[in-house]
Amino acid sequence: MAARNSIKVEPNSPKLSKIWGGLKPSDRVLDIGCGPGRMAIGIGERFGWSNNLVGFDVIKRDVNVCKDAITPIYSNFQFHHVNAWNGRYNPKGTILPQDVTFPVEDGSIDFAFATSVFTHMFRREVAHYLREIHRVLRSGGTILTSWFAMTDEAFESTRAGTARASFAHSHEDGSFFEDTNSPENAIAFRYADILALFSEAGLSDVTFRLGAWARTYNDASNVRHSQDIFVCWKG
Repeated sequence: MAARNSIKVEPNSPKLSKIWGGLKPSDRVLDIGCGPGRMAIGIGERFGWSNNLVGFDVIKRDVNVCKDAITPIYSNFQFHHVNAWNGRYNPKGTILPQDVTFPVEDGSIDFAFATSVFTHMFRREVAHYLREIHRVLRSGGTILTSWFAMTDEAFESTRAGTARASFAHSHEDGSFFEDTNSPENAIAFRYADILALFSEAGLSDVTFRLGAWARTYNDASNVRHSQDIFVCWKG
């Protein structure tokens, strides 16, 4: 499966969300790794809090912030704590990440986000999350995800020391990590492996947007996101 726009820097514009998947005010949204509401608030403010949104996170205090600050005013924005283990964010979690069931029904989601989620998970866990995404998306639904993608250019910049992270350590699953004491702090995947993960999960028509973390181009002034962005669809 080939990327539709490969290794290309796209300029920022007020129509960014339309360019990156076409989020609409009528879409039911799944916010994977919602944190304290960063994406939820942005979506709510942009579309007048018209969407139905379900968010979940492994950090209970962040979910509680959303429940206390957002849901009492906008009841169509609901949040759940999923007590999944993560070496960085929830080391006391009781659910293995590869056993997580997303708190939404099959085929009920129009648009899903997973921003700065797969940058803290290894391949088996990511593969499971992508299968769950496929399960909950309706046919034609969209998923926007962020990653550290190891392109050929990114490998060069990490070796040269010009990237923001070196990802000098390799994992047995083919991924790369930065910190031997806490590998889940930052995890990268080969570009080809990311495409393979999407394909294996039944997600297709991939669009790629280069992030600023690897500094693989001369002018990053129009790139506001550090991580690389992949958008794809459920056929």
